[in-house]
Amino acid sequence: MNTAAPARLDLEIALRRAIKNSEFVLHYQPKARLESGRLAGLEALLRWDRPGHGLIAPSSFIPILEESGLIVDVGSWVIASACEQIDRWSRSAIGPVQVSVNVAGRQLLEGDLEGDVGRALDASAIPAHLLELELTESTLMADTDRTLTALHNLSARGVCISIDDFGTGYSSLAYLRRFPIDKLKIDMSFIREITSNADDAAISRAIIQMAHSLNMDVIAEGVETASQLSYLRRLHCDEIQGYYFSRPLAVAALEEMLLGGARLPTADDDTGPSTATLLLVDDDPHAIMALELLLADDGYQVLTAASASEGFDVLARHEVQVLICDERMPGMTGTDFLAQVKDMHPNTLRIILSGCADDAALLGSINRSEVYRYYTKPWDAARLRDSVRDAFRHYRHLHDNQAGLR
Repeated sequence: MNTAAPARLDLEIALRRAIKNSEFVLHYQPKARLESGRLAGLEALLRWDRPGHGLIAPSSFIPILEESGLIVDVGSWVIASACEQIDRWSRSAIGPVQVSVNVAGRQLLEGDLEGDVGRALDASAIPAHLLELELTESTLMADTDRTLTALHNLSARGVCISIDDFGTGYSSLAYLRRFPIDKLKIDMSFIREITSNADDAAISRAIIQMAHSLNMDVIAEGVETASQLSYLRRLHCDEIQGYYFSRPLAVAALEEMLLGGARLPTADDDTGPSTATLLLVDDDPHAIMALELLLADDGYQVLTAASASEGFDVLARHEVQVLICDERMPGMTGTDFLAQVKDMHPNTLRIILSGCADDAALLGSINRSEVYRYYTKPWDAARLRDSVRDAFRHYRHLHDNQAGLR
């Protein structure tokens, strides 16, 4: 404690000097629309270019700014600087682009957020909708009456309001009706394993459906893989942000990216043709080869995976109608794998192969309808082939009925 206290004081003094000497800079991370692949906007992120040290990681200084109250002055500078940058881009070849800034709790409680935004918009003369304010759930609930008034006034002016890190706070969902919220941002903790964790997938799906029912857009942050992107597109998420599209960039690098017309593909290259698609999941390459030979003449697009994790990845990137998997696999059994597949990809019909006819877990999986068909090894080739055909016919029948209901 004796060592940490002087270091903490030195850092606070350095931060006060940084404000005075204009050592802070803004980097920007692009967001993309999933439907069109085009740029949806940017998030302004604070960086400290400390003399003699270079760029300092935000986690090293932002908590000190918040604890000391310096975040009020720095937050005001961020809003003004972001608006100035929007104005410069609007008058250049880049054109108008929406920029979001993070608002700390102390900016609402101790600062003049409404005044800061008003002065920045007046000075830059940009349309108010090009500025977006991101607030966390806990920030909203710190002083509800004051926050409610400020946000309604800002929204009436045209400023966009979004909730950052949605799903990680402790407030009541009732605030979604009380506050003028335009967007929800799904926290990256739910995105990290969205293709392989049924709970994360269910939470993300629920957030998207709830937001759309309230006429709000949804942004998923922390998207880093093509599989995450594909699955979010399947859930009808509106926007994504993360390293898959772009990491945060300094202004010069960002402008080069924007002028180059960077965009997401409107449909992933991995999705393949819209034909009958079959996925084989087995860690035994000989079994995979035997199944591929058995089904080679039936016109299916056959995909393969050597483990449950690979299977989740394939399912996220492709529309799979029928899945065949082995019960005995390393890391996760076939029954556990299919239980999650049922929740995450309920339309996919599931067939399991097992060398054990009296496995209790397998029987339980069958009883819970997690398995469409069950076969023991070695399988009867003709019977298995017929069952795969039946599964595709059953899938088409269910799909046609669902389309008729819509």
